Amino acid sequence: METARAASAADLPAVAELLARAIAEIRQKKGGEAWWRIDAAVDPVAELSARLDDPDVVVTVGLIDDEPVGLIVAAVSPTREPSPIGLIEVVYVDAGARGVGVGECMLDHAIGVLEARGCDGFDSSALPGDRHTKNFFETFGFTARRLIMHRRPRG
Repeated sequence: METARAASAADLPAVAELLARAIAEIRQKKGGEAWWRIDAAVDPVAELSARLDDPDVVVTVGLIDDEPVGLIVAAVSPTREPSPIGLIEVVYVDAGARGVGVGECMLDHAIGVLEARGCDGFDSSALPGDRHTKNFFETFGFTARRLIMHRRPRG
């Protein structure tokens, strides 16, 4: 059975392994190396560990039969308006557990927590050509609002 809940310190070893797999997978995709160089945390496991108790961060673990198979990391981000937005920074489901509803459970949980913390909008991102991630978010009503363009020096 697919479920999702807030991650705890006891989940850190499993969640750290899922995060390592997510980063390795992202780096293999188009735009992944640029993401890794520019946007990825220098020490993602240490950062994740520190963020588990941060009230502005939501770390959701997805489970099948109580076995961790997915991860969402999201944060409350202030805006110029009174209401913040929720930034969904990482979404990952182990390859063998995709397509059965774990991602949906995790996203529902994370968005519910972010809404309870006052967020009135949600942002996430997908790498160029990552149709699976784009389609996943579109299923939940997300639409593109910005594209980031990047170029390396020639020669």
